Amino acid sequence: MILRSRPSTTRPFEERKSFGMTVVAGSPDLHHFTVTSVGEGSPAAAAGFRKGDVIAAVDGEPAARMDLAALRALLLRDHTRHRFQIVRNGREVALQAAIEVRPISALR
Repeated sequence: MILRSRPSTTRPFEERKSFGMTVVAGSPDLHHFTVTSVGEGSPAAAAGFRKGDVIAAVDGEPAARMDLAALRALLLRDHTRHRFQIVRNGREVALQAAIEVRPISALR
């Protein structure tokens, strides 16, 4: 076997990008989305997300109809805008978010 380097093997991996928050899915059906962290200075912070927020709906679509993969895809769709209904301390709050994904190294 002969191994040769190619242009694709000498390039570094593309850096992952993020909206700047982490979300976990909970409850028995995994359709309860809780924000577990928000990066300081991130687009998520600029949109008003806070640790502990529970995402109830996105663009009028109840979170109960979404899965974590669909939510993740939405949060990585650069240059889009979405309306989020969240529950914060038992109260519903509406947030308008301009989705901007940044390299993870820029969020530190």
